[in-house]
Amino acid sequence: MDALSFTDVDFLLGHCSRCARDVLTHVDYAEDGERQLCVHCDGPVVDSLHQVKGVDLSAAGYRNVEETGGCGGGGCGGCRVRGV
Repeated sequence: MDALSFTDVDFLLGHCSRCARDVLTHVDYAEDGERQLCVHCDGPVVDSLHQVKGVDLSAAGYRNVEETGGCGGGGCGGCRVRGV
């Protein structure tokens, strides 16, 4: 089986009332079940959930989300911020 390319992967977007726009979401596994949260503010996202392909993320306001070269000390600060 061939590996999926970034442009073929599905991402879940929904409307975040705190950020007042459509945002990428992540899953939170709470005791009462799983729920979608905003990747920016961790607020609950329950409205207008829909899937988009990676290629369509730029139309939703996300630019440069695909790392073509992998982590190579590009100066993003992500590893230092997260303590990895």
